[in-house]
Amino acid sequence: MRQPDSQTSPLDGRHRGLLLMVMSIVFFAASNLVFKAAGDMPGVSGWTLTLARAVMGLLIVAVFFWPRGRFEPEHLVKNPWLILRGVLGGANLVLLYVTMIKLGAGRAVVLNCTYPIFASILAAVFLKEKLHAVQLGWMGLAFFGLTFITGMWDNGGHIGIYYALGILSGVIAAGVIVVIRHLSRREHTATIFSAQCFYALLVVCGPVSTHPTAPAWDAVAVLVMGGALVSLGQLSMTRAYLYLPVAQGASMQLSLPVVTALGAVVFLGERFTWLEALGAAMIIAGCLQVVRFKYRPKAL
Repeated sequence: MRQPDSQTSPLDGRHRGLLLMVMSIVFFAASNLVFKAAGDMPGVSGWTLTLARAVMGLLIVAVFFWPRGRFEPEHLVKNPWLILRGVLGGANLVLLYVTMIKLGAGRAVVLNCTYPIFASILAAVFLKEKLHAVQLGWMGLAFFGLTFITGMWDNGGHIGIYYALGILSGVIAAGVIVVIRHLSRREHTATIFSAQCFYALLVVCGPVSTHPTAPAWDAVAVLVMGGALVSLGQLSMTRAYLYLPVAQGASMQLSLPVVTALGAVVFLGERFTWLEALGAAMIIAGCLQVVRFKYRPKAL
């Protein structure tokens, strides 16, 4: 089992964590745009995108971490927390990329980043953590924003299947973040990351093998690029949680949908109505304030 480096001072560790988290946001946003572009190519589906991410992630771990003894593959089937991280992470990937192809990178990432709201609700239900009135108010704002971005006002109160799957990805991501934080104190970043890749690979091999059309070589090249970028983002984020509390890391990650949406508008030609933009802003603001309130310093 691995322990954090005791030689790192709290200040140096915090600065390192902040830099790693910023790097992860840049890598994640770039990978989202690359994968969305790949998803529009013939023979590419959400399953294919998940496969590319899983394969590239395992290759990076095998080449750069395994020879140095920082990847312990036997833990993937022995540590129940790693199994849980892998299963939840794999499911989250499939949902994210399926919704990204159907809804666009900006909308899919906004829906996925609702996880702070659902994490607070899950903690209240299962851990008996108290929800304050202020938190409930900000949650209400975020949920109201969901009605705008999902088009409920135009569809008689109903949302499409892909919007529902996008919200479900946020619920699953809430569990993933908590599990990563727990594992980061005892397992190396490479082993934690590889759990997601390993179990995602097991899930998608069947659906990918039955796809009627194989991706062309140009699509494969784009998939490899996206897989490399997202692997760098995941490794950076997982490592950052070793130095940063969940609240601070989650707050910083909430800038990801903004960066992704701006990139999708500039590079992919995606467009948002003013109601969708308003809904996205309400979701991000609500999630951010819930996280800040939950982990604000206690008065002495």
